Amino acid sequence: MQAAPGPVTGAVAAHRALTADPSLKTDWGGHGKFGAWIAQIGQGVQYSSTPSPGWVWDAKRFSPEPSSLASDARPAIEEQVTRVTDVPALSAEQFRQVFLSLAAKLRDHSGNRSELARSVRDDCVAAGQPVSRSAVNFVIQGVVYAGGSLAEEISAADLAAAWTRNVEELCRLALMEFDDAEKLALRRWAGGGLLDSGPGGSRA
Repeated sequence: MQAAPGPVTGAVAAHRALTADPSLKTDWGGHGKFGAWIAQIGQGVQYSSTPSPGWVWDAKRFSPEPSSLASDARPAIEEQVTRVTDVPALSAEQFRQVFLSLAAKLRDHSGNRSELARSVRDDCVAAGQPVSRSAVNFVIQGVVYAGGSLAEEISAADLAAAWTRNVEELCRLALMEFDDAEKLALRRWAGGGLLDSGPGGSRA
């Protein structure tokens, strides 16, 4: 915060703190909440939960008015999420293709995750939606973390639902708060449109 060019959102500050000290994830070092943990730091670092999404700043250098913080336009939901978490910066169309390819390739590579990731990557490239192998691996891991099955018969929509649960959990851990419209945008983006219309429906 002492090097930041201005106030930063609470989500970004929290992500940096958790990266530096993962043990804070449990209960913020015994302080329960992010705001309480910030308050005990001192050294002029201050936090305000309003206006949304909450802000942290170096009070020795800045004394921001709430109105000036609120006037900063919030970036698109995918930019917010990929900037604060490790979620791959893919488009909704790319996520959709990953789920479609993953559902199709599970029948051939259900027991070999490395081969599965490579095959899904190749299939996405062939479909005109190139995705890196590391991004495919991250999605597969997220599906598993969220309790999704890598069984041969799982549908693309079920894969999308599990992955979206994982993204929502990553956002929660990073203290990212969204209004109802942003939550819907998050689900449409992370789910590749499959959660709204089903595998055979139109893209969201």
